[in-house]
Amino acid sequence: MVARPRRAAARLATLASLGAGLAGGCSFALEVGDDQCETDRDCVARGAPSELSACDGGVCRTPAGVDFSCLGRLREEPTLEPVEAVQRLFLHDLNNVALPGVPVQLCAVGDIECTQPIDRRETDAGGRVEFRVETNYRVYFQYWAPGILPAVLHSDAAYRREGSTLVVEPLAAGVTDYDAFGLPLDVVATLASAVGETLAPDRGSAFVRVLGCEPGAPSAGVSVEAEAGADGARVYYDRGGTPVAADATNASGLAFLLNLPPGLVTIRAKVRRTGQALGERTVIIRAATMTALTLGPTP
Repeated sequence: MVARPRRAAARLATLASLGAGLAGGCSFALEVGDDQCETDRDCVARGAPSELSACDGGVCRTPAGVDFSCLGRLREEPTLEPVEAVQRLFLHDLNNVALPGVPVQLCAVGDIECTQPIDRRETDAGGRVEFRVETNYRVYFQYWAPGILPAVLHSDAAYRREGSTLVVEPLAAGVTDYDAFGLPLDVVATLASAVGETLAPDRGSAFVRVLGCEPGAPSAGVSVEAEAGADGARVYYDRGGTPVAADATNASGLAFLLNLPPGLVTIRAKVRRTGQALGERTVIIRAATMTALTLGPTP
Protein backbone atom coordinates (compact mmCIF):
# COMPACT_ATOMS: atom_id res chain seq x y z
CA MET A 1 0.00 0.00 0.00
CA VAL A 2 2.65 2.51 1.06
CA ALA A 3 5.09 1.14 -1.52
CA ARG A 4 2.57 1.94 -4.27
CA PRO A 5 1.78 5.64 -3.83
CA ARG A 6 0.21 5.99 -7.27
CA ARG A 7 -2.27 3.21 -6.54
CA ALA A 8 -3.11 4.70 -3.14
CA ALA A 9 -3.55 8.17 -4.60
CA ALA A 10 -5.86 6.81 -7.26
CA ARG A 11 -8.01 5.19 -4.60
CA LEU A 12 -8.16 8.38 -2.57
CA ALA A 13 -9.08 10.44 -5.61
CA THR A 14 -11.79 7.96 -6.53
CA LEU A 15 -13.22 8.25 -3.01
CA ALA A 16 -14.01 11.89 -3.68
CA SER A 17 -16.54 10.78 -6.28
CA LEU A 18 -18.62 9.37 -3.41
CA GLY A 19 -19.72 12.94 -2.84
CA ALA A 20 -21.63 12.98 -6.12
CA GLY A 21 -19.81 15.97 -7.58
CA LEU A 22 -19.39 19.63 -6.74
CA ALA A 23 -22.08 22.10 -5.90
CA GLY A 24 -23.69 23.50 -9.03
CA GLY A 25 -21.98 26.50 -10.57
CA CYS A 26 -18.67 28.18 -9.84
CA SER A 27 -17.25 31.69 -9.71
CA PHE A 28 -13.66 32.90 -9.84
CA ALA A 29 -11.94 33.41 -6.52
CA LEU A 30 -8.73 34.86 -8.02
CA GLU A 31 -7.78 36.81 -11.09
CA VAL A 32 -7.88 34.63 -14.18
CA GLY A 33 -4.46 33.67 -15.42
CA ASP A 34 -2.38 30.78 -16.71
CA ASP A 35 -1.20 28.05 -14.38
CA GLN A 36 -2.89 29.31 -11.24
CA CYS A 37 -2.88 25.88 -9.70
CA GLU A 38 -2.32 22.19 -10.04
CA THR A 39 -3.93 21.23 -6.71
CA ASP A 40 -6.36 22.80 -4.23
CA ARG A 41 -3.41 23.62 -1.98
CA ASP A 42 -2.00 25.94 -4.64
CA CYS A 43 -5.18 28.01 -4.34
CA VAL A 44 -4.70 28.32 -0.59
CA ALA A 45 -1.10 29.45 -1.16
CA ARG A 46 -2.43 32.23 -3.41
CA GLY A 47 -4.70 33.48 -0.64
CA ALA A 48 -7.99 31.71 -1.32
CA PRO A 49 -9.89 30.47 1.77
CA SER A 50 -8.94 26.82 2.33
CA GLU A 51 -12.51 25.60 2.69
CA LEU A 52 -13.87 27.54 -0.28
CA SER A 53 -11.28 26.87 -2.95
CA ALA A 54 -10.84 24.23 -5.60
CA CYS A 55 -8.43 23.88 -8.49
CA ASP A 56 -10.50 23.40 -11.63
CA GLY A 57 -8.67 23.19 -14.95
CA GLY A 58 -5.74 25.20 -13.62
CA VAL A 59 -8.00 27.95 -12.25
CA CYS A 60 -8.81 28.59 -8.57
CA ARG A 61 -12.56 28.74 -8.13
CA THR A 62 -15.05 28.95 -5.30
CA PRO A 63 -18.49 27.36 -5.39
CA ALA A 64 -21.43 29.58 -6.15
CA GLY A 65 -24.51 29.23 -3.98
CA VAL A 66 -22.98 28.27 -0.63
CA ASP A 67 -26.25 28.71 1.21
CA PHE A 68 -26.94 28.76 4.96
CA SER A 69 -30.04 30.96 4.74
CA CYS A 70 -32.41 28.27 6.04
CA LEU A 71 -30.72 27.97 9.44
CA GLY A 72 -33.16 29.02 12.10
CA ARG A 73 -36.02 28.35 9.68
CA LEU A 74 -36.13 24.56 9.68
CA ARG A 75 -39.07 22.33 10.47
CA GLU A 76 -39.04 18.56 10.91
CA GLU A 77 -42.25 17.03 9.69
CA PRO A 78 -43.21 13.41 10.38
CA THR A 79 -45.24 11.62 7.75
CA LEU A 80 -48.85 11.68 8.92
CA GLU A 81 -50.08 9.46 6.11
CA PRO A 82 -47.16 7.21 5.11
CA VAL A 83 -46.78 6.34 1.46
CA GLU A 84 -44.42 3.99 -0.33
CA ALA A 85 -40.77 4.94 -0.67
CA VAL A 86 -38.63 2.99 -3.13
CA GLN A 87 -34.97 2.79 -2.10
CA ARG A 88 -32.65 1.67 -4.91
CA LEU A 89 -28.94 0.94 -4.59
CA PHE A 90 -26.38 0.60 -7.35
CA LEU A 91 -23.41 -1.22 -5.82
CA HIS A 92 -20.12 -1.09 -7.69
CA ASP A 93 -16.37 -1.04 -7.13
CA LEU A 94 -13.99 1.90 -7.45
CA ASN A 95 -13.79 1.32 -11.21
CA ASN A 96 -17.59 1.58 -11.50
CA VAL A 97 -17.88 -2.15 -12.22
CA ALA A 98 -21.15 -3.59 -10.91
CA LEU A 99 -20.98 -6.01 -7.98
CA PRO A 100 -23.62 -8.75 -8.42
CA GLY A 101 -24.72 -11.25 -5.78
CA VAL A 102 -23.88 -9.07 -2.78
CA PRO A 103 -26.31 -9.52 0.15
CA VAL A 104 -27.86 -6.23 1.29
CA GLN A 105 -30.08 -5.81 4.33
CA LEU A 106 -32.56 -3.01 4.96
CA CYS A 107 -32.72 -2.22 8.68
CA ALA A 108 -34.62 0.14 10.97
CA VAL A 109 -32.37 2.71 12.63
CA GLY A 110 -33.60 1.55 16.05
CA ASP A 111 -32.27 -1.95 15.33
CA ILE A 112 -28.59 -1.17 15.84
CA GLU A 113 -27.31 -4.69 15.12
CA CYS A 114 -29.98 -5.36 12.46
CA THR A 115 -31.11 -8.49 14.24
CA GLN A 116 -34.54 -8.16 12.59
CA PRO A 117 -33.97 -6.75 9.10
CA ILE A 118 -36.96 -5.24 7.34
CA ASP A 119 -35.85 -6.99 4.17
CA ARG A 120 -32.86 -8.82 2.72
CA ARG A 121 -31.96 -9.09 -0.96
CA GLU A 122 -28.99 -9.62 -3.23
CA THR A 123 -27.76 -7.29 -5.93
CA ASP A 124 -28.70 -8.43 -9.44
CA ALA A 125 -26.37 -8.93 -12.40
CA GLY A 126 -26.18 -5.16 -12.82
CA GLY A 127 -25.26 -4.56 -9.18
CA ARG A 128 -28.72 -3.16 -8.36
CA VAL A 129 -31.15 -3.90 -5.58
CA GLU A 130 -34.48 -2.33 -4.69
CA PHE A 131 -36.40 -2.09 -1.42
CA ARG A 132 -39.85 -0.73 -0.65
CA VAL A 133 -40.64 0.85 2.70
CA GLU A 134 -43.06 3.41 4.09
CA THR A 135 -41.94 7.03 4.34
CA ASN A 136 -42.25 7.20 8.13
CA TYR A 137 -39.30 4.80 8.58
CA ARG A 138 -35.73 5.85 9.29
CA VAL A 139 -33.59 3.15 7.75
CA TYR A 140 -30.09 2.09 6.88
CA PHE A 141 -28.55 -0.50 4.58
CA GLN A 142 -25.74 -2.88 5.40
CA TYR A 143 -23.77 -5.02 2.99
CA TRP A 144 -20.67 -7.14 2.87
CA ALA A 145 -18.99 -9.72 0.66
CA PRO A 146 -15.58 -11.37 0.34
CA GLY A 147 -12.97 -8.71 -0.42
CA ILE A 148 -15.37 -5.84 0.34
CA LEU A 149 -15.18 -3.64 3.42
CA PRO A 150 -18.37 -4.10 5.49
CA ALA A 151 -20.49 -0.97 5.09
CA VAL A 152 -23.43 0.79 6.71
CA LEU A 153 -25.24 3.30 4.50
CA HIS A 154 -27.76 5.57 6.20
CA SER A 155 -30.74 6.61 4.10
CA ASP A 156 -31.11 10.23 3.02
CA ALA A 157 -33.65 12.53 4.60
CA ALA A 158 -36.03 14.35 2.26
CA TYR A 159 -35.90 18.15 1.98
CA ARG A 160 -38.39 20.54 0.45
CA ARG A 161 -38.78 24.29 0.54
CA GLU A 162 -41.89 26.05 1.78
CA GLY A 163 -41.14 29.71 1.20
CA SER A 164 -38.11 30.53 3.34
CA THR A 165 -38.54 27.40 5.47
CA LEU A 166 -36.77 24.11 4.76
CA VAL A 167 -38.93 21.12 5.72
CA VAL A 168 -37.18 17.85 6.66
CA GLU A 169 -38.88 14.43 6.37
CA PRO A 170 -37.55 10.93 7.19
CA LEU A 171 -37.77 9.57 3.62
CA ALA A 172 -38.85 10.93 0.27
CA ALA A 173 -41.93 9.45 -1.38
CA GLY A 174 -41.29 7.79 -4.72
CA VAL A 175 -37.83 6.63 -5.79
CA THR A 176 -34.49 7.48 -4.16
CA ASP A 177 -31.30 6.21 -5.80
CA TYR A 178 -28.07 5.56 -3.90
CA ASP A 179 -24.64 5.21 -5.47
CA ALA A 180 -23.05 2.64 -3.15
CA PHE A 181 -19.39 1.62 -3.29
CA GLY A 182 -17.99 -1.80 -2.52
CA LEU A 183 -14.68 -0.60 -1.12
CA PRO A 184 -11.49 -2.69 -0.90
CA LEU A 185 -10.77 -4.05 2.56
CA ASP A 186 -7.67 -1.87 2.95
CA VAL A 187 -9.17 1.43 1.79
CA VAL A 188 -9.65 2.88 5.28
CA ALA A 189 -6.11 1.87 6.20
CA THR A 190 -5.01 3.73 3.05
CA LEU A 191 -6.89 6.83 4.21
CA ALA A 192 -5.38 6.57 7.68
CA SER A 193 -1.88 6.10 6.29
CA ALA A 194 -2.28 9.17 4.07
CA VAL A 195 -2.75 11.36 7.15
CA GLY A 196 -0.26 9.57 9.39
CA GLU A 197 -2.89 7.82 11.50
CA THR A 198 -2.88 4.29 12.86
CA LEU A 199 -6.19 2.54 12.33
CA ALA A 200 -7.50 0.85 15.47
CA PRO A 201 -9.00 -2.59 14.65
CA ASP A 202 -11.79 -2.15 17.23
CA ARG A 203 -12.89 1.20 15.79
CA GLY A 204 -14.94 2.29 12.79
CA SER A 205 -14.90 5.13 10.31
CA ALA A 206 -17.42 7.42 8.63
CA PHE A 207 -17.64 9.10 5.27
CA VAL A 208 -19.80 12.25 5.49
CA ARG A 209 -21.26 14.35 2.69
CA VAL A 210 -22.39 17.72 4.06
CA LEU A 211 -25.28 19.62 2.49
CA GLY A 212 -26.22 23.28 2.86
CA CYS A 213 -29.66 24.84 2.53
CA GLU A 214 -29.94 24.17 -1.21
CA PRO A 215 -31.50 20.68 -1.27
CA GLY A 216 -29.06 18.09 -2.57
CA ALA A 217 -26.10 20.47 -3.00
CA PRO A 218 -22.84 19.78 -1.11
CA SER A 219 -21.59 22.69 0.97
CA ALA A 220 -18.21 24.25 1.60
CA GLY A 221 -17.30 26.09 4.79
CA VAL A 222 -18.68 23.52 7.25
CA SER A 223 -16.81 21.99 10.20
CA VAL A 224 -17.66 18.44 11.26
CA GLU A 225 -17.11 16.82 14.64
CA ALA A 226 -18.03 13.69 16.54
CA GLU A 227 -19.85 14.01 19.84
CA ALA A 228 -17.99 14.46 23.07
CA GLY A 229 -16.85 11.09 24.31
CA ALA A 230 -15.62 9.84 20.94
CA ASP A 231 -12.07 9.99 22.27
CA GLY A 232 -9.37 9.23 19.74
CA ALA A 233 -11.57 10.03 16.74
CA ARG A 234 -10.09 12.30 14.09
CA VAL A 235 -11.73 14.38 11.36
CA TYR A 236 -10.16 15.07 7.96
CA TYR A 237 -11.48 16.92 4.93
CA ASP A 238 -11.32 16.25 1.22
CA ARG A 239 -8.88 18.33 -0.78
CA GLY A 240 -8.74 17.11 -4.36
CA GLY A 241 -9.51 13.52 -3.38
CA THR A 242 -6.99 13.37 -0.52
CA PRO A 243 -7.92 13.65 3.17
CA VAL A 244 -6.07 16.49 4.93
CA ALA A 245 -6.13 18.11 8.35
CA ALA A 246 -8.21 21.26 7.84
CA ASP A 247 -10.96 23.18 9.59
CA ALA A 248 -13.86 22.87 7.16
CA THR A 249 -15.23 21.26 4.00
CA ASN A 250 -14.43 22.58 0.55
CA ALA A 251 -16.75 22.50 -2.47
CA SER A 252 -17.04 18.71 -2.37
CA GLY A 253 -18.67 18.85 1.07
CA LEU A 254 -16.75 15.72 2.11
CA ALA A 255 -15.31 14.81 5.49
CA PHE A 256 -13.70 11.59 6.75
CA LEU A 257 -13.86 10.51 10.39
CA LEU A 258 -11.42 7.85 11.55
CA ASN A 259 -11.22 5.74 14.70
CA LEU A 260 -14.78 6.28 15.89
CA PRO A 261 -15.98 4.15 18.83
CA PRO A 262 -18.54 1.46 17.93
CA GLY A 263 -22.16 2.05 18.81
CA LEU A 264 -24.39 5.08 18.27
CA VAL A 265 -22.34 8.21 17.56
CA THR A 266 -23.72 11.69 16.92
CA ILE A 267 -21.93 13.62 14.18
CA ARG A 268 -22.45 17.38 14.17
CA ALA A 269 -21.82 20.08 11.58
CA LYS A 270 -21.53 23.85 11.99
CA VAL A 271 -20.74 26.84 9.81
CA ARG A 272 -17.05 27.45 10.40
CA ARG A 273 -17.06 31.24 10.08
CA THR A 274 -20.01 31.85 12.41
CA GLY A 275 -20.13 28.76 14.60
CA GLN A 276 -23.84 28.40 13.80
CA ALA A 277 -25.12 24.84 14.08
CA LEU A 278 -25.99 23.32 10.71
CA GLY A 279 -27.23 19.88 11.68
CA GLU A 280 -26.52 16.57 13.35
CA ARG A 281 -27.15 12.85 12.81
CA THR A 282 -26.83 9.93 15.17
CA VAL A 283 -25.43 7.03 13.18
CA ILE A 284 -24.35 3.44 13.65
CA ILE A 285 -20.60 2.83 13.89
CA ARG A 286 -19.12 -0.66 13.87
CA ALA A 287 -15.58 -1.92 14.20
CA ALA A 288 -13.72 -2.33 10.89
CA THR A 289 -16.74 -0.95 9.02
CA MET A 290 -17.29 2.15 6.89
CA THR A 291 -20.44 4.15 7.68
CA ALA A 292 -21.64 6.49 4.92
CA LEU A 293 -24.13 9.29 5.45
CA THR A 294 -25.41 12.59 4.18
CA LEU A 295 -25.56 15.31 6.83
CA GLY A 296 -27.86 18.19 5.99
CA PRO A 297 -29.57 20.95 7.98
CA THR A 298 -31.66 19.76 10.95
CA PRO A 299 -33.94 21.74 13.29
